Amino acid sequence: MESRDAIGAAAGLHVQAVRLLGRDPRGHPVTEMLDDSPLNPPVRQLDSSLWQPKDYDDTTLGLIPMRQSLYMSRNLSTIKLGMALGSRP
Repeated sequence: MESRDAIGAAAGLHVQAVRLLGRDPRGHPVTEMLDDSPLNPPVRQLDSSLWQPKDYDDTTLGLIPMRQSLYMSRNLSTIKLGMALGSRP
């Protein structure tokens, strides 16, 4: 497995964890609307390069319910949910 594949696999596990946190009954119901649009600005990585995540089909859907984001495995809306959740215990 190439290192990029390993990173993708690890990121996939992280995405699932964020999705589970997003179903947190303390304020993130599956009916919550999530933003499935490109990140602006892109994420600056540790090596200072810019990363602009996208979905497998290279489309964006605008505002979508979390339930749809989960069902369709949308990356952009999940990343934004993770950023909104931040790090909390």
